[in-house]
Amino acid sequence: MLPTRITLALVVAFSTMLAARADVSSVPPVPSSPLDSFPARIDYVSNNAPFVVFDIAPRTLHAPSAVKSFKELTLSFVATDALHRVDVHPYVISKQGAVQEVANRIACGSTIAGHHDCAIPAREALLLLKGGDGQFGLRIEAEGIEGERSTVRITLPVQAGISKPAPARVASPLPLTLLSHITPGASR
Repeated sequence: MLPTRITLALVVAFSTMLAARADVSSVPPVPSSPLDSFPARIDYVSNNAPFVVFDIAPRTLHAPSAVKSFKELTLSFVATDALHRVDVHPYVISKQGAVQEVANRIACGSTIAGHHDCAIPAREALLLLKGGDGQFGLRIEAEGIEGERSTVRITLPVQAGISKPAPARVASPLPLTLLSHITPGASR
C-alpha cells in the first residue's frame, strides 16, 4: 500500500508543477527594473559613485498630450555620500531606432547625501519624436567627491496618440421652439 501512496503523491506533485509551468509560460516575460519601475527601464552602465536611482515618474508618456500639457519628469535618487555633480542628458529614440539627444544638460541634485528629486523638462525631447512612438531616455552621470563615477540610463516608452473620431452630435429630443419656452428652475 505504501508504494501506491508514494506514486499517487508523485503524480499529484508533477501534475501541479506542470500546471503551474503551463500558466507561467503563457504570461509574457516582464523586463526587470529596480524597484519595480516597469514599464520604464533602469540600467546601470557603471556604478562607482555613491548614487542610486530611486524612481522616475511618470513611467510612460503619451506623445501628443505630453507635448501639449506635460511639463516635466521627476527623477528621484539617493546620494549615499556627498556628490560632486549629477548631470542628466535627455534623448529620444524613434521607432526606427534613430537616437536624438537634446542639446542642453540638466544639473540635478545637491552635493549633500540624502534623497533628492530633480525636475527633468521633457517637451523639447518629445518634440523630436514628432508625435510618434518611441522612447524617452535619460543618461545620468554622477560623480562623487573623490572622482568616482556612475552612469545610469533610464528609458520609458512614448506612445503616439490614437486618433479618435469627433463625438457625434446629440440631437435634442425636443424641437428648439419648445426648449426656448422652458425657464430654468421654474416648476409647473
